[in-house]
Amino acid sequence: TVVRHVPIPLLSEKSDGCVGLINNPLRRLTGLSVLGRLEDLAAVDPGLPAAMRAIGVGEQQLLQTRVREVPVEWRVSVSEIRVGGAGERLYAVENLSGELTARESSAWRNLIRVLTHEIMNSLTPVASLAQTCESMVDDPDASEEIAEAIRTIARRSDGLMQFVGRYRELLQVPQPKYADVSVNDLLQGIASLMSHELDGIELTVSVSPASLEVSGDRSLLEQVLLNLVRNAAQALAEVDAPRIRLEGKLDYGRVKIRVVDNGPGIPENLQDQVFVPFFTTRRDGSGIGLSLSRQIMTAHGGELAMVSDEGGTAMSLVF
Repeated sequence: TVVRHVPIPLLSEKSDGCVGLINNPLRRLTGLSVLGRLEDLAAVDPGLPAAMRAIGVGEQQLLQTRVREVPVEWRVSVSEIRVGGAGERLYAVENLSGELTARESSAWRNLIRVLTHEIMNSLTPVASLAQTCESMVDDPDASEEIAEAIRTIARRSDGLMQFVGRYRELLQVPQPKYADVSVNDLLQGIASLMSHELDGIELTVSVSPASLEVSGDRSLLEQVLLNLVRNAAQALAEVDAPRIRLEGKLDYGRVKIRVVDNGPGIPENLQDQVFVPFFTTRRDGSGIGLSLSRQIMTAHGGELAMVSDEGGTAMSLVF
């Protein structure tokens, strides 16, 4: 009765391949009213039974399949239970397609909005100057004005090319070369590298336990941390007694590295946009730093998280 009323689709497989427990949410998800063996899922996707059996106990995996000719993405988690003294594999299946589609649509809307803004900022003056040049081309006294207009068009074209080049950088995030990295050594190295740029800003490092390590690519993690520290320093430009803390700690079994400042914080209406490529609140900002940093953390199987209010901003690398 409990299994039947759990809203998450559940299925257990006995050692002989027969299905033990199964609930109605799983039947609705697969569209199969009768499911006696895991192999029966081949009616949904021929490769699905083998893909589910390949997931280890205590692990989860995203599986892309099709249900009634509609592409779906499932997150399948596997655990082990004992029923009547015999072990069974318990599969919990979540359909992420709707949520992922909504998030993807939101991300595309944000990206297109920023790209349109940047491109129009370059093309509008170029189009205007081109029309001005056309109107003056037959005027022998306007050669200098035409030359200046052409130089301006060249500068804006070059700026647009640089913008496209920065976009290309986002598509070329290198894969991490994993090694054991001492968090204390990593943060002390960042503090040493940034000491000449943080004039008047107090920078402290704390790591607990001191032997804390992560598995990752040190050069890529340094790139992320340098970017976060520079962002924090710029946020402290008008703050009395500015401080930045670099912290490393264990947090419920996960390693968390934090860059914390005591700046004014990021306005709430902008917090959802700071990771959007090319979004920036600074006149000289490129808008790719945080987006690239998040991609590097994603490549490490971790995440980059932010908490910000009027008391400051904390950026966390979570492994």
